[in-house]
Amino acid sequence: MDTDYTQSLTEVIKEQQLISFDFEPLNNLHTWGFVLDCNETFTLLNMFDRDIYDLDGYTVFFNEDVSEYWTYTTTENYLETKYIKFKNIKPQPQPKISLKSLSDLLISISQNFSTMKIYRDNLSENGTVIGKLVEVKENTFKLLAI
Repeated sequence: MDTDYTQSLTEVIKEQQLISFDFEPLNNLHTWGFVLDCNETFTLLNMFDRDIYDLDGYTVFFNEDVSEYWTYTTTENYLETKYIKFKNIKPQPQPKISLKSLSDLLISISQNFSTMKIYRDNLSENGTVIGKLVEVKENTFKLLAI
């Protein structure tokens, strides 16, 4: 993604707008939430679960993996937007997560949370690994899987 992406997300952050991301062709899942922070490389999202209409943790993803995104501010999404306002659902305070580099990101996550989940898309049958960060180097890291 380019600087237009991060500039447009700055307004989304300020106005606490619900936003949806697509990651095709990596996967055909949609991710909803409130953007807490972003830079040229990463976006930090307070996830929103549309099945239960509540917040559901945090996720960070590479901006280059985003194929499309849109905000929920139009009349098409009137009911969802109204419900979120009625229930007073707002993003949770941002955890101290650094988006400076991949190693800073992983270290700051491990300092704030006991475990993390790494989703590797379609790279292998076991696309998700949950564990505790053991080691971080410039271009690699180790997780102790649980």
